[in-house]
Amino acid sequence: MRRALTLLAILAATSSTAHAQWTLETSNSTADLRGIHSIGGGVAWASGTNGTVLRTEDGGYAWRSCSMPPGAEKLDLRGIQAFDANTAIVMSSGRGDLSRLYKTTDGCHSWRLVFRNPDKDGF
Repeated sequence: MRRALTLLAILAATSSTAHAQWTLETSNSTADLRGIHSIGGGVAWASGTNGTVLRTEDGGYAWRSCSMPPGAEKLDLRGIQAFDANTAIVMSSGRGDLSRLYKTTDGCHSWRLVFRNPDKDGF
């Protein structure tokens, strides 16, 4: 969805049968978001165009813009894998060295480039 993150939250009923409800939340970001990963406990990460990375710790009610990975201003961050509230890896894709992996271990205050595609024709 353009210009807004639609966070899909599943709320389980207290009975033995789960009933799902969808709650739409806004990210207040102008990026086209491509990746999202929820690790539970209200913590989720999202990634998107122009090096955008967002994080929430309250189930999506408030999204915080993360610092941008170095050199990612024009990258399309298509995937994100979160490990906990402080650690995540984002993946960009594109031809050659536009395909990269960045990692944070401090809650997205800083990022380290951990992989850059060495094949100039690779995607």
